[in-house]
Amino acid sequence: MKQYKKEKAFKWSDYYWYPTEQKGARIHPDKPLWWYDDTAIEVRDSNLVLKTQWNPKYFPELDIQSLVGCGLVHSKKKFGYGTFEAEMKLPTGEYLWPAFWMYGYDRWPPEIDVMEGYSNRFGNYFKPKLFPFSLYKAETTIHYNDEDGNHQKTKSESPWIGLKAPNKHYIKYKVEWFPDRVTFYYDDKKVREITDKYILEQLSYTKMHVLFNNGITDLKNYEEGPYSEFTIKYFKYTPYE
Repeated sequence: MKQYKKEKAFKWSDYYWYPTEQKGARIHPDKPLWWYDDTAIEVRDSNLVLKTQWNPKYFPELDIQSLVGCGLVHSKKKFGYGTFEAEMKLPTGEYLWPAFWMYGYDRWPPEIDVMEGYSNRFGNYFKPKLFPFSLYKAETTIHYNDEDGNHQKTKSESPWIGLKAPNKHYIKYKVEWFPDRVTFYYDDKKVREITDKYILEQLSYTKMHVLFNNGITDLKNYEEGPYSEFTIKYFKYTPYE
């Protein structure tokens, strides 16, 4: 995969962030519809804004014509145990995939997905579920390897976040990554806790990157779209003591 120069770092919420970088590449070969576009990143009135925008680009080394540029930012700080928090309003638009997540600094997996949102063909995140009861598709997941080195993940769960549509209201998403547990909170309400010792051991072997990105899952109804904005008010990290 072609590498590109690591540059244009900027400071936001007390940390430095690098645009358009996931493991040094501008595109993920398994997600050819969109690529990491540094013109889709903006800091506006102290908010981080990550866009999706029609911006076709050809990647000759992969023979991929990617149609949509998406904003992705990535920290270089080696985050250890602690509390990770962001207040965010998800983008509005069809088949979007915004995320607040972390992955191992020296290897993948592990990965902790604090929030992955999946919008529908109506441009919102409404997808009711009876158990556990939820209204919106904004999920938590942990990725890890089994004893044979094969990728596994916990079941993705969409917790109850109240009646507020996450693309119309700011909601606080938080995870506590501690040696004995990983606990997720949405708007300060505890929504999930992982205490499996094998998974926790996997997480203990590395520090973490933190990433925010906008993205897409499909282009069914777009000709020159989608255009959307994922707005993050702040990111806060409190080390574990």
